[in-house]
Amino acid sequence: MWIGLESKDYLQEGDLRVATFNCSLFTIMDNNTGELTGIEAEIVKEVAARLNLTIRLVELDTSHTNNFGLKLQNGTWTGGVMGALYNREADVGFCALWTSVDRDEDVEHTTPWGTVDISFLVPRPHQKRENWQTFYVAFTLPTWLGILSGLVVVSVSHWSSLAVSSWISVEGTKTELTVILLGMFGVLTQSSSIPLKGRSLLVTSWHIFCMILVAAYSSNIVARLTLPMFTERIDSVQQLVTKGFTWGRPFKSNYSMLMNPQDVWHRRFMDFFRLVKREDMHKLISSKKFAFSAQVLERHYVFDSDFYKLQDNELVDLRVMAQVTNHFLVAIAVRRGSPVFPPANLQILRLLGTGLVDHWKRDISDRHGRRLVRELLLEKDKPTLIKYVSSRTQEEPPPSSGRECDKYFLVSVLSVVRIVSRSRYVPIL
Repeated sequence: MWIGLESKDYLQEGDLRVATFNCSLFTIMDNNTGELTGIEAEIVKEVAARLNLTIRLVELDTSHTNNFGLKLQNGTWTGGVMGALYNREADVGFCALWTSVDRDEDVEHTTPWGTVDISFLVPRPHQKRENWQTFYVAFTLPTWLGILSGLVVVSVSHWSSLAVSSWISVEGTKTELTVILLGMFGVLTQSSSIPLKGRSLLVTSWHIFCMILVAAYSSNIVARLTLPMFTERIDSVQQLVTKGFTWGRPFKSNYSMLMNPQDVWHRRFMDFFRLVKREDMHKLISSKKFAFSAQVLERHYVFDSDFYKLQDNELVDLRVMAQVTNHFLVAIAVRRGSPVFPPANLQILRLLGTGLVDHWKRDISDRHGRRLVRELLLEKDKPTLIKYVSSRTQEEPPPSSGRECDKYFLVSVLSVVRIVSRSRYVPIL
């Protein structure tokens, strides 16, 4: 029998029937020791102690629904925490229960003790390349092989011409060929040049070709270095839709609560929902085209959702999207008409006023939270030089191909022909 509800804030000794389950930081039950902890568990334990009550956990029926319960079309609840409260099998229930219209009709909520933001876990921006890779991706591999082949052919041809013309002795062939190779390489890198007296039509063409090639190479490198090194961050539902992302849960639910049905992009993304299985998690993460719904406690900690049970190696490449798709208040649910509601709500107000609830938030998060889950809220990609660029300008320029090098060489030959036509004599080789 409950007494003194109007004049006192405590009750006669008795049991407080509690409906809850293991859910990240809110309720943590040790199956070995039977210890009950968690943010909401600590709140209820303190309230029960002040009201002179003993907590007794009730067993939840989850045979036909999830741990939260399911509201049927006739307005009744079955299974889970809400089913236990609705069927008067429990006095209080908790585990990150949002205050919502469909629940307020059947249970009473205490003063909210916190807030929860709804968002999505999305792939982290990945680095497009290392800095040193910029120096060779400007050209394709066939182009680099073509340039190397051209260096050898031009050097050997020029050396042969000099040998045939008796400009150098045959005994010095090996040394002189090495010198010529180094000289042609110096021309290619624009660090040296062949003396004008020893130039031929071929060498002159090589000079002009190298100048055009170096200009193209430098321009390509500059274009790449001015672009962000990381891929674009995904921070809105609109980006998820335009980039072809899907999302899902292991069961069907009223997932319209996770987003704003009045937003056109949210409505479009709802159509991309799919049922997922635990064994498919790694494959979905590797695809980098799947978003996991996430609940964030006051932008401080992400719930380690039992829906997914992601492992540490699966969390490394994920982050929380910046856009919040919905926002809810979190409170303790009490069976409608229960005499425990008035004194329990009064005690919760006192706990909020003394700062104990904030202490439990920090303490439980630090002691029981996973480090990698906390890091989901951290941005690890480096700031870029250009912050505001369109998606079109963020695309890297394609590497120069062999066809472009052919154009460069053709321009070089035409330039030399023009020079030769105005000169009296230039050796062909």
